[in-house]
Amino acid sequence: MKWLKRIRHMLAAGIGLAALLLLPGCNEGPWLFTSEQAREHLENRYPGEKIEMKAQGLNTWLCWFEDLPEATFHVEMVTRGGDPVPYYRNGLGSNAPNAVWTYYLDTYRKEGGSLDAWEIGKAKWADETYMSKEYTSMAQARKAAEQLQAFYDWTEGRPHREFLAKGRYYYLFSGALPWQTSLSDKIDVCTQGPEDSLDDVLDQCAGALMEYYAFYNLPCGDFTAEELAEFARERWDWTTMSGCPEVWDGEYRLPGDLFAGIGADHLHISYGGLYEMLLRLDMPVEGTPEHFWFTGMDGAEYEFSYDFHREAHSKEDETHIIWYFLRNGYMVDTSHESAWYLSWWDYGPLLRLDMGQHYQLDENHFRWDTIPELITGLSFRKSMS
Repeated sequence: MKWLKRIRHMLAAGIGLAALLLLPGCNEGPWLFTSEQAREHLENRYPGEKIEMKAQGLNTWLCWFEDLPEATFHVEMVTRGGDPVPYYRNGLGSNAPNAVWTYYLDTYRKEGGSLDAWEIGKAKWADETYMSKEYTSMAQARKAAEQLQAFYDWTEGRPHREFLAKGRYYYLFSGALPWQTSLSDKIDVCTQGPEDSLDDVLDQCAGALMEYYAFYNLPCGDFTAEELAEFARERWDWTTMSGCPEVWDGEYRLPGDLFAGIGADHLHISYGGLYEMLLRLDMPVEGTPEHFWFTGMDGAEYEFSYDFHREAHSKEDETHIIWYFLRNGYMVDTSHESAWYLSWWDYGPLLRLDMGQHYQLDENHFRWDTIPELITGLSFRKSMS
């Protein structure tokens, strides 16, 4: 029934072409491509390579390298553009790199190679294979890195190994507290290509791990308190780093060295960062960075804990985690669910040093103030340097 399969391909391609014709905006380039144009695309994309090809439908060709016939790939018409203006251009594209490295992944595992430390699947946004590893410790990262390195070693000397560098391999640190989006310079996605050394990859993973624990001021089984403190001092220099917070006591600016090592980004600090700030300001505080309480300069009783959070539902019925702290026993949210500018820090156990917010005074009254100013009696500004 090969003829039936061929008709199905042609029908699918025809439907795709009709859909493209209905696209709003302007399309430039041909709607139909010839086998000669497909061959020219391959010669330009992979010069000097011996490639076989066979028409598989309208604007679609099945292809393979002569020295690796098992890893078949396609040349197809692709339409690019549309962002930010509705202007599109038709052209040809091919997926040889993804086809080759996916073939090697499958063959390696069939021959007994282990990649069980990794999640392997298809990317939602494209028909591309990806490998990802969510890790919470260096032991997990090391196991994954060693497995991937063994896979690369297995591919040595095999045809078109150079395509492995174009594969998608991600290390994603995953902590208990929100860390979905990177800080301004944070390494939260580490990669490992065939030419990367194991030590360099693990250094990247260690950096993401240390930044998380240092920012939230938490102990970490992989690093000593001294190692985390040294990392934090280098990462968050409140004197010279770009956009560092300025701390003012009236008309007097406190020296940045006093706060060096307290994690700060976009004028946000964590609950654990606030705990360290209070200690350095010689304010009486009880507890630990994970859970502490104190009397603020405004005379109010405050309590902060990384366990203080609850679920809330948006208008779209999406569930969000809302973090809060206590002021005189009343909950004060650090998240602003209805705000159009929602970002990761709005959901985290963090304080914006220079932003005001509502809080409850009693059963019937609310006020708007900048909470860190009430707590410390100081003001905070973003450095212009």
